[in-house]
Amino acid sequence: MRLFIAAPLPANVLAALQTQQAQYHQQGVRLVPAANLHLTLHFLGETPESELMNLTQPLENIAAYLPAFTLTFKETAPGPKLKSPRLVWARFHDHPAFTQLARTIQEKLNSSSDHPGEYIPHVTIARLKKDKLSNLVLPVSQGIAFPDFPVNSFGIWQSELGSPHPRYRILNEFKLLPALV
Repeated sequence: MRLFIAAPLPANVLAALQTQQAQYHQQGVRLVPAANLHLTLHFLGETPESELMNLTQPLENIAAYLPAFTLTFKETAPGPKLKSPRLVWARFHDHPAFTQLARTIQEKLNSSSDHPGEYIPHVTIARLKKDKLSNLVLPVSQGIAFPDFPVNSFGIWQSELGSPHPRYRILNEFKLLPALV
């Protein structure tokens, strides 16, 4: 099973991201389907189905002591490097609770990261075809009206590879404690 840990998107954030996607609708850009949009916390990769139960308890424990939090929109831009982008992402401002949640998940699952020390809250909204980069118009959107993103839960997601897009489904969801006031 190909697994990752992610937070689902509320309907208003999903709608706002779809509006942002519209400006990238062009040849060479593969938009991520709405059903696949999510806030990644940690990528696990290929994991034996027998390990699923071993993931559940540590994640339940994390949700039992970490509070929900709210992310605010920063920008939609090509990334992760502007000069040689691979994707378009909606980035949110850094938030210590996001960093704590992502780091705690990684530590409690005794899992390594592709990007150690980097915890950038983002949603990938499109993937770019390398051979079409020179012809693409990739705007950066900042300072636009965008709803706040309350992160109230996270879950174990499964990615089933397919064409033209993988199919994602949530296997188990964990509610965070109420947000601190």
